[in-house]
Amino acid sequence: MTIETKDWRYQVDPISGSDDMRVTVRGTVTVAHPGIKPTLVKGRKLRRDGSEPLDLKLEQEAGTFIQVKTDKEVCFEVIDIPGNQPKLVHVRILHERAEIATLFEVVKPD
Repeated sequence: MTIETKDWRYQVDPISGSDDMRVTVRGTVTVAHPGIKPTLVKGRKLRRDGSEPLDLKLEQEAGTFIQVKTDKEVCFEVIDIPGNQPKLVHVRILHERAEIATLFEVVKPD
């Protein structure tokens, strides 16, 4: 199955009053119909190259849906506590063990 995706963003924002950082990864996934819900879940572990693997899962919702390609936003968010884990260099988005996107550039907060 071919997965169509676009508009991926990898953003790190400081949390007010804390040394912690909010790490957000979001993008748009084109699904076959509105009843498919895309989600990003954390992969098994941080890789040696400093990349964080995120798995794209497609879940079928209950019901009957017209077969029309639909763009849906997907988002993953986690709090990064300094000193608890290695610094993330980039993020890899995987679907069924195949890499569909790699995000190197961190979007700066406004």
